Formats: sequence, structure tokens, C-alpha cells
Amino acid sequence: MSRKYNYEYRIAIGNEKGRRSTVWKVWVHKTNIYIQSRMMGSDLKVSLHEGGQGQFSMTSEWLLKQNGNIQNPNRHIEKWKMPIPRGNKAVCIFKIVIPESELREINISERLQDVNWINAPAIDSAIEIDLHLTAPNSKTPPTSCVPHHHLFTFPLENGEWLVGVYHEEVINEENDAEMRRLRIGAQNLYHQIGIKPELGHRTAGLFSNPNRYRGLIEIVPYEDQ
Repeated sequence: MSRKYNYEYRIAIGNEKGRRSTVWKVWVHKTNIYIQSRMMGSDLKVSLHEGGQGQFSMTSEWLLKQNGNIQNPNRHIEKWKMPIPRGNKAVCIFKIVIPESELREINISERLQDVNWINAPAIDSAIEIDLHLTAPNSKTPPTSCVPHHHLFTFPLENGEWLVGVYHEEVINEENDAEMRRLRIGAQNLYHQIGIKPELGHRTAGLFSNPNRYRGLIEIVPYEDQ
């Protein structure tokens, strides 16, 4: 996707022939930013809109499958207000966190030709993909002084810029506890809807940050035997 104000970036962690994450996609349409993982299929996505409205929602495709049983406003799982960039300082508006412990071999047929691969992090660490938003500016924001690895820079129709970077972080006790909480929550949900977690299954847990941005952490919904 490369038309004006329509851009897409696909990314995965690990090795396509070995242990890896699912494929994540970040795309821009005019002034809107979307985030989705293959694990979500066509049912779930994150939407970040002009003015600071963020939402984690069931998609329009999912809504159509419900045969009118669910109204459009009820498809939103969570809404929040994002931080707003001011002046010449960009702000982090979303994170994707992929721990090394959650990488698995994925034995499914999948289009991987245009995926951008990042090497797996060290044990007890995670790759964090940070999405930063700038205030409107006629010039492409510089990234040479950014301390993290640059992935992409996309212009939005309103003059703002979306910049994607990544870095590796050690998982501390607080992060580890959050992962366990999300895994238990996923297991409980699977039990409620009558699905037995299988080796190919993945899920993503939404988390918040004191700086008002949100993020998704990729986890497997089962304990290794």
C-alpha cells in the first residue's frame, strides 16, 4: 500500500523458518492509524484517530457476521485518549511488545514475502515496537538522533508524522507479573467459550501506561509442558 497517505508496514520477530512471533501490521489511511496482528484475523484491530481518540475494537467485518445482533457502538472493547504531540517533540502513542518467551514455530501457510524481520531478543527480554506521533510539520522528522532502531516514517494527511522504532528491553518482575495475569485471563476466556488452547494459538493483551498510551503484548495462552 503506497498511495498518498496510505502506507503499510508488516513486521515479525524471529525467523520465518524457526521460532517467531505472529505478523503484525501497522497502516495509515489519511489521518487514521491502524494496528493489527494476524492472530486477530479480520475480527480485531486498534484504531488511533485524529484528535487523540484510541480504541481497541471488533472490526466492521466482525460486525457484519453478527447478523444485526450487536450495534456498532458496542463493538468497542476499550476506548482511551492518547497523548497529543506539542511543538517539536514527538510522543509515544502505542507499543507492541513481543517477549522472547512467547516465540514459537508456526506451521501454517502464510504470505511472508513482504514481512520485515527483527532478530529475536535475548532470553528474559522483549522487543518493543514504539509508535511515535509528531505535531504537524512540513518537513520529514529527523531520526538520526533517535536512540532506537528506525523502522518507518509515514506522513499523515493533516501534516502529522507517524514514526516507528524498536528496541530490546529486559523483562522485569512487574512485566513478568503482567504477562502471567494476561495469560491467565486468556486461559479463562478460552475456557468460557469452550476452546482448548493449542500450540498454534496466540493472543494479545492490552495494557496501559502512566503516560497515557496503550500497548499490546503478544502471549501464548497456555503453559509449556
